[in-house]
Amino acid sequence: MESPCINTPYRDLLHTNAIPSSAECQHIHELLVGPRKQVVNITDEIERLQGLIGDLTKKRDHLNQFIDAHLALVSPARRLPEDIIAEIFTAALPSDRNAVMSGAEAPLLLSHICSAWRRLALYTPRLWATLHIVIPFTPSKLEEMAEFVHTWLSRSGSLPLSISMVRSRTAEVDLDVSKLLETLIRFGGRWKHLHLLLLSHRSFAPLATLAADDVPLLQSLVIDGFWNREPPYALDWNIMSFTGTRGLLRLSLRQPLSSDFPVRWHQLRHLSIGHDPGHSKRVFAKAGEVLAVLRQCPDLETCNLALQSHGPLRVQAPCQLDKLWQLCVTDVYSPEFFRTLVLPNLRSFEYSSATFIPDADALTFAPLLASARHIERLSLGVSSLGTSALVETLRLTPMLQELTIRWVVRSLGRD
Repeated sequence: MESPCINTPYRDLLHTNAIPSSAECQHIHELLVGPRKQVVNITDEIERLQGLIGDLTKKRDHLNQFIDAHLALVSPARRLPEDIIAEIFTAALPSDRNAVMSGAEAPLLLSHICSAWRRLALYTPRLWATLHIVIPFTPSKLEEMAEFVHTWLSRSGSLPLSISMVRSRTAEVDLDVSKLLETLIRFGGRWKHLHLLLLSHRSFAPLATLAADDVPLLQSLVIDGFWNREPPYALDWNIMSFTGTRGLLRLSLRQPLSSDFPVRWHQLRHLSIGHDPGHSKRVFAKAGEVLAVLRQCPDLETCNLALQSHGPLRVQAPCQLDKLWQLCVTDVYSPEFFRTLVLPNLRSFEYSSATFIPDADALTFAPLLASARHIERLSLGVSSLGTSALVETLRLTPMLQELTIRWVVRSLGRD
């Protein structure tokens, strides 16, 4: 369409600061009568066409809805066998932790899609065989949560259970969690993996009703918070009598170590004592007590230790662990400790300490490297490491394939 500006006699005045005369103003108004009518006509036409487009869009949307609704009836997903859908549901579960009580994740999320999927999810025991419980911060929520936990675990059929229960950071210090524990105890016969992080040894009291034979499937146990903060600070180890079960292979303790702990040490394959890297607060065990326990663990394969490094360690008889292939030690500066260990099949060794060491060439773990000559993986997290110490480390590890050195914050003591 030809622009009206082409035929205007005022072309040279447009977009300038020129002031037209009265006669020119009159003429300009007369000149714009036609273009203004055209604008009105074009606007009307646009509205008409937009109306047509809107009507056609609605028709198209209605047709698409009709098509989609019918295609859904013949969709491959609708025709999948229930056992295949159940496998897909199971694959939707978290792979590195227990399932949480949240509608944003499987399995609860799967029960909110449609009635058919809800029915299938509720009757697929594998979806409910793991559970992570965060203890609420107020007592009023505990009873409701206990009922929910019972409902959840009841859906797991007869499958072995993996359960973790930790306290909320905002939970009351003296919060009574007995109802939750009593609910879990009802399913004790199917515990396979259990992780309990509570406030004090009194919180564990309901577990005293369990004997070792009551938890025949238990293979993995993490206990955190078994402390007595009140005089005379004695611990009732009978509360933990269930830990003497014959099937326990993996144990993680983050509370005072004691030979009174009723565990069958000789059957353990994996042992962790002290600090967990995921915890901000460190818990350290005494090196002498740890050695006493290790001597009772002839079948140990992996071990993670956080040890106190105060003072020299008295001369100890050798502690030989023929099956141990992986060892991780945190914050112990004691050549005597490492000299005591005899680990002929050690393949992986990790050492970490932020303790200030004046002599950067002092290699506290040298006695261990000298006796364990098959180490293939070595990881060091230290505040200082001199050239001589590094050379000596390499000389003592002729089979080394992987070396990692991390520099940690130097301190005069532990955090």
